[in-house]
Amino acid sequence: MLTPDRPPHPIHGSTLFGAAAAPVDANSHLLEGSYHPHRHDFWEMVVIAAGTGLHASAAGHQPLAAGDALLLRPGSWHAYLACRGLHVWNCCFGADLVRRQLAWTASDAGLGGLLGEESTDPTGVLSLRLSPESLRECLGELATLERLPSAPAADLVARLLLLLSRLSMARGDGEGGKAEQPAGRHPAVVKGVAVLAADLAHPWTLAELARRLDLDRSYLVRLFRRDTGLPPMAYLARERAQRAAELVLATGRQLAAIGTEVGWDDPNYFARRFRRHLGMSASDYRARFSGEVARTDGTHGASAGRRRP
Repeated sequence: MLTPDRPPHPIHGSTLFGAAAAPVDANSHLLEGSYHPHRHDFWEMVVIAAGTGLHASAAGHQPLAAGDALLLRPGSWHAYLACRGLHVWNCCFGADLVRRQLAWTASDAGLGGLLGEESTDPTGVLSLRLSPESLRECLGELATLERLPSAPAADLVARLLLLLSRLSMARGDGEGGKAEQPAGRHPAVVKGVAVLAADLAHPWTLAELARRLDLDRSYLVRLFRRDTGLPPMAYLARERAQRAAELVLATGRQLAAIGTEVGWDDPNYFARRFRRHLGMSASDYRARFSGEVARTDGTHGASAGRRRP
């Protein structure tokens, strides 16, 4: 297990997926505390088996719990924050494997949606929610992959495809409502998201947003839940927290001023909301992570031997 708050060692796909290595690498970790941001040049699938924490990436900050799954494209940075007994399973596979042996997946309706060029948003991170049955099956396949690193390459790739198929099903079915694919959003949700993002500091209410979009409030809530996984005001709170976290790390501004900019102009309320979404106070967050999230130049990865979050 990695040591929290210590920069990880560099790691690249050539280390894991060289000529004599298996094409797929699966392993698990029990994480406590926080881990510095890192990036690598291979694909990474993440499945959460137990515990809680926060996943930080260019897509923002996402609370993690059992059943959450992530797929990160090569080059995407991420970090784990405020972990409490977070049991993470990783399945890593090289970009060359996708470009060559799995090139056929580009024409597959399900797998192409995961591995194709347009498979994720510009952040390179796809977030999904697995059903209890899918979670059990994914964990079983991951455990098998970890036990069989020397199995024939064809067997390992076949098990990888089973895992990817499970993610594809979750993405298509919207299990748990966490998949956020802009292309599939209702036009009113697209407009609503843009309206909120354009003025986070505005004292929005559900009634005002519904009037702006010319929709019934209950219908708007259903649309937002379906397309973002959250009702409008909870979505707004998450966006405010993520923007506040970015400003806390990227600027030296007073925390009260940052709270005002994102729409939480009462310092005490801002403090409570920040802690609720990020798992720690804004001042602790700045002290611990300031300058680290900007380190996305590919010069470091996450590795402790072959174990990494």
